[in-house]
Amino acid sequence: MKSYELAVILRADKEETEVKRDVEGIRAFLEKIDGCEVVNMDPWNRRKLAYPIEKQIFGFYVIFDLKASPTAIQHLREELALNTTILRFMVVAK
Repeated sequence: MKSYELAVILRADKEETEVKRDVEGIRAFLEKIDGCEVVNMDPWNRRKLAYPIEKQIFGFYVIFDLKASPTAIQHLREELALNTTILRFMVVAK
């Protein structure tokens, strides 16, 4: 298994408790994927975006450190692309 970093920007037009629930949902989803292990989660909280995304000027940033197989990463990308609470995400191999 390789080490990856997943950066996620969530919509900031929700209450903080809803965002925390969404973050825990993403973490639970990551742990359910076969061949994927969450090593660390680092929430950066609400930050101003460099440019507006879907009329949002703020977003909640969360960084996940993962150990996963390439097939698990492909499945992860497909599922995160369908999630409407996520403005942007990026997976980078360490």
